[in-house]
Amino acid sequence: MHSKTKLLAIVIIVVTPLLAGCAGTGAPRGWLSTASEAQKESKGAWIKIEYSSGANKSVVQGEFIAVNTETVYVDTLTGLIAISLSDIKRARLATYDSQYGKLTVWTLLGFLSTASHGIGLILSAPVWIIGGSIAAAAQSHKPIESFPDSDWNELKKFARFPHGLPEGFEHNVSNSMR
Repeated sequence: MHSKTKLLAIVIIVVTPLLAGCAGTGAPRGWLSTASEAQKESKGAWIKIEYSSGANKSVVQGEFIAVNTETVYVDTLTGLIAISLSDIKRARLATYDSQYGKLTVWTLLGFLSTASHGIGLILSAPVWIIGGSIAAAAQSHKPIESFPDSDWNELKKFARFPHGLPEGFEHNVSNSMR
């Protein structure tokens, strides 16, 4: 094998376990803010809802706008929709961009640095791979909240309007699923 091919194989072997346990958000690239930026912005979390109304099962995702005692409001690419709480089976919120990719890069660089450890890399390389994989996976799960693990009273703090839909906003609902 050529040295470039060996290096590529090693990088793939290292990066694969790093990303295996990581949680994806489902949000469009660049949509989520970092944790510190999210505290200063008014947009809601990215939400993915699995629900069924009668025999129909559907999935909707978009910005979490509001929730009240009966309904969740989501701003999707097709407009603002309402989903009855009683129809929701699962919901997953991505509250901010965890930037776990930075930990993956640091882990890869740490792993590559073990080449200077001589025979000691037999111990140090696995430590970088295992420790970095655990750190990246844990970081990727930090911004994820879900229903039914948490109830809607806990999740509403991640909505654009955590105290409910403002007056007059209800007429903007383009596709009511209630």
